[in-house]
Amino acid sequence: MRRTASWTAVGLLALGVCAGALHLADTDPEVALKDLNTWYSEQFAKTRTNPPTADRAAILKERVERAKKAVEGLEVANVDAAKCLALAQLYQAGNEVKLQEAACERFLSSSPAPEPKYNAQSMLLSLVNRKGDAARLKALLAEIKPPSPSIAMLHAIMVANQYSDTLAAKLGADEALAAIKAAGQGIPPAADVTTDPDKQRRDQAVMYVGRSTAELLSGAGKKPEALAAIDGAKAQLSAGSTMAKQFDSLTTQIKLPGTEAPALVQERGYGDYGGLESYRGKVVLLDFFAHWCPPCKRAFPDMKKMYAELHSKGLEIVGLTTYYGYYEQEGRPKNDLPKDTEFAKMKDFIALHSLPWPVAYVDRAAFGLYGVSGIPHYVILDQSGKVRHIEIGYTPEKHEKVRKMIEGMLSAAN
Repeated sequence: MRRTASWTAVGLLALGVCAGALHLADTDPEVALKDLNTWYSEQFAKTRTNPPTADRAAILKERVERAKKAVEGLEVANVDAAKCLALAQLYQAGNEVKLQEAACERFLSSSPAPEPKYNAQSMLLSLVNRKGDAARLKALLAEIKPPSPSIAMLHAIMVANQYSDTLAAKLGADEALAAIKAAGQGIPPAADVTTDPDKQRRDQAVMYVGRSTAELLSGAGKKPEALAAIDGAKAQLSAGSTMAKQFDSLTTQIKLPGTEAPALVQERGYGDYGGLESYRGKVVLLDFFAHWCPPCKRAFPDMKKMYAELHSKGLEIVGLTTYYGYYEQEGRPKNDLPKDTEFAKMKDFIALHSLPWPVAYVDRAAFGLYGVSGIPHYVILDQSGKVRHIEIGYTPEKHEKVRKMIEGMLSAAN
């Protein structure tokens, strides 16, 4: 390319910096990664000024493009294996998933030190889990040895909170339980944890391991074992840990199915709700939700379709919510929106989402009666008023599970 005399000194300097960065990226992924991270940190800091001087979404988009540019023309096989962890991180930043996996594999062939080895293995675990390859996930988990107690706690959280779902779905609950148990054995004793951040992390690890274990056991019909797992985990928590509330909610969730549904008395509401007893003979889906909850709102189209198709066959839905002290930005940040005002806003919310079922306002104690720890929280009641199933969170797969269960209950009654 011909350069004309019109280039200024500043322009030549800028070109020199840019060309140098591209050259380094071609030959040294570690330098390219450092440059990318430095740029990102500097730009991200601008989003935290008051008012912000940069747009976070634009920065994230540019980060992807910079990462792709940094690895342009590189071949994993031609990069020094010891530098392939940095290369994998560049591929990760650029959303180049297949190349990221290949770079991790090549890095692991270089006999790395324990901590970077774990980082590469952890990256591989995430990639394999995303693909749903449970057999390889199991094999990788068997190889991993967290290099420190602090990392072991984080590893236990990841296994219990994410990887166990894939193992359970593809290989069965026993394989998931075995993986959780193995990861949980890396959690250090409370006496060995001295700093406040590590104490909090340890409580989180204990909670996730205990919760996932109990959920898997309960799902397999082993309620006594599930409740025993909760008791054992609670005993491992530090004194006064806020994680104990998670276990209290989970205990309720496990005990409730098969029992009479606790009464739900509305303070006020929209639509025709006359109490749970008025629905005897019907299958009822209780939807604990909030106006601020994105997954609650994502679920509405599927729920409305189900309601339209099954209502005439005996399905009822009741939305259950409470006061939060704000609506969108009104009442923020003090959460001091008057109850009457927030209640009036719910009329707009119902109209916006075209909800055809009643919405009842109940107090927070009612949420506790049903073990609500996260929303959306769905509770299925049978025709006799007993709790049959509890499902937490929304995904299309979870909705399909709930729908099939309801359809089965309706068919059995006819």
